[in-house]
Amino acid sequence: MKGHVIKMEKGLGIQIPDEYAKYLNLHQGSLVDVKLDKAKDLIIISHISESEDIVKRYMSSAETMA
Repeated sequence: MKGHVIKMEKGLGIQIPDEYAKYLNLHQGSLVDVKLDKAKDLIIISHISESEDIVKRYMSSAETMA
């Protein structure tokens, strides 16, 4: 899919096709993880479920306390 980068309030954005969003169960307000793969010149966007987010926050807090 080809698309255009658009200017947003605090950065840039792209439009995610409905087919992709439905497949990943993405909707407005969904949590995503955005990573940059410099070796391959890729931006990788992964859906984060609410349960995954809770685990990541818990692990981060536990590591800080250790």
